Amino acid sequence: MPVLKKIVIGVAIHNGRNTIRRCLTSILEQKNINAQIWILIADDNSTDCWEETVEDLLINPQIIITKVQYQNVSKTRNHLNKYIAKYFGAVNLIGRLDCDDEYADQFVLSHIENLKRQTDADVIFAGNYLRQNNMVIDRINKASKRLKNPQYLLQRLKSMAEGFADSELPSCNIFLTLKSLEEYPDIPSAEDHFLSVRILLSHKQYNIAFAEGVLLTIYNLDGNMTANNKKKDDYKQAREKLYQEGIRLWKILNEKKELKTY
Repeated sequence: MPVLKKIVIGVAIHNGRNTIRRCLTSILEQKNINAQIWILIADDNSTDCWEETVEDLLINPQIIITKVQYQNVSKTRNHLNKYIAKYFGAVNLIGRLDCDDEYADQFVLSHIENLKRQTDADVIFAGNYLRQNNMVIDRINKASKRLKNPQYLLQRLKSMAEGFADSELPSCNIFLTLKSLEEYPDIPSAEDHFLSVRILLSHKQYNIAFAEGVLLTIYNLDGNMTANNKKKDDYKQAREKLYQEGIRLWKILNEKKELKTY
């Protein structure tokens, strides 16, 4: 019998008692999926007994919990990816959903699965809605094929560094494969953006697809980490570093192209 492929969604949680039900329910209610959907939760030293609020969901055998004590977003996300690569076998796609975010409707994963089938992509980007003060706001963040153009990408990164929120990359909506797994760098408030830029400007030339018409998630702008980083000015500094990282990677790509011409 053929092995049924899996879509594994990694959920990092630290004291997510108030939002975890919304997050998990949005995954479990996905429809028209051919692959098995699995959820891997990495509990990073929570103290709020969040499991009590979703006991009825956790009986699902395709939800697995792993306990870690990093108190660090990037280390927890990297733990999720390494665990998936080591233990889950035939994985078609690896997604992530923070415990205070949710999928936008019941068919978004179906759209992603179809795009994977059509393109055999190593990486898929989708877009997202934004929630602030418990309300979905008008601004949305779309995934665009233009992100594959280095000049366009660098302009977006420059705008991000200058504080323009409309230029933020759709980095929270990335799907990877075992081939394209890369580590999240330990840069608070921008670890997901750094990962996206390193993939988009990688010399490995991943097959990257963009679900341009899909708004995959409702991303929460009021997360504690995001709010704290903005107050400490880490938010802006991280985006300035991100722009410089983009320039560095683009120079490396150009150097490699020049070497090939000799």
